[in-house]
Parts: sequence; structure tokens; C-alpha cells
Amino acid sequence: MNSSHRLLLLCEIWAVTIGWASSVDFVSHNMKEDLQKLKEHFNTSDKALFRDPVFLRNLQDLESRFEEGEQKVLMGELLDVYLSILEDMMNRTEDDNLKRSITLTRNRVSDLRKHHFQSKGHLKTQLQDLWAIETDDPLVQRKAVRELTTVFHKASVLGSKKKVPARRRRRQAGRRRI
Repeated sequence: MNSSHRLLLLCEIWAVTIGWASSVDFVSHNMKEDLQKLKEHFNTSDKALFRDPVFLRNLQDLESRFEEGEQKVLMGELLDVYLSILEDMMNRTEDDNLKRSITLTRNRVSDLRKHHFQSKGHLKTQLQDLWAIETDDPLVQRKAVRELTTVFHKASVLGSKKKVPARRRRRQAGRRRI
């Protein structure tokens, strides 16, 4: 083996090592085992499950389409739906081993939700109230017309605000003046 091959091999080893060090796996070994049990029990290898994803479509282009705060609200709501699904699955099963796996998985999802995606309860409540408005109700329509000037003005002000890009700090380590 000549020196150029050794250098190439060394660079490849370094690149692989750096890749492993920079990629963090947040899913623990125990959680992977519990999820594997769930996958086997619920037969997730069925070909019908590969078409039209339920949750993954919400994650496509998440970072490019939404600001960080919006991403967190969306992810918090997505985790809430998972918690509800896992709760229902646990209530429907009689198998104690499966219940244990579901409970442990649900607890991990709940901890993630609680520690990183605190509920924006007031925002969620307001959105639910907006979605519940009876748009075909004549009284609601009359009130809407009465309030439109104020709403339109506030929306215009908010929409015209310029986005202030996040400021980046420069490292001054090598640039000290004497």
C-alpha cells in the first residue's frame, strides 16, 4: 500500500468518524426495541401502509415553510395526536407485553412533548375557536362585516412588518487587534 492510498484511507476513516460524531441518534435502543414490538404486532410491513403517509407529509419542507416557533407548535400538535393514538392502542389491547411497550413509548413521547414542545394552549384554543365559527350563519356574517375593517387593518400591519434576519455573531478569535 503506497502513501497516497494510506492518506486516502486515513481521510475516509476520518470522514466516517466525523459523520458518526455529528449525527446524533435521539431514539434510544430501548425505544427502538419497543417500536419494533409495535411494528410486528400491528403488521406495519403491509404494502397498503406505504401509500399516502399520515404524519410524514406534515414534516416535508418543515424548516423551509415555517419559522421555528411555528415548527414547534406544529410538532407539539403532531406529538399530541401520537399520544392520543398510543392511548387508544393501549386501551384496545389485552396483551400485557404490548401494553408495556405502548406505555413506555407513550411516556417517551410525552416527555419529549413536555420538555421541548410546551403547549401554546391559548394559540390552540383560539385556532379551534376560529375553525368552529359557523360561516353560513347570517348573524355571524353580519358581525364579520362589522369587524372586517379592524381585522383587515391589523392583518395589513402585521403582514407589512419586515422579517428581521437573525444576527450572526462573528468569531473574533483570530482577529484580535494589538
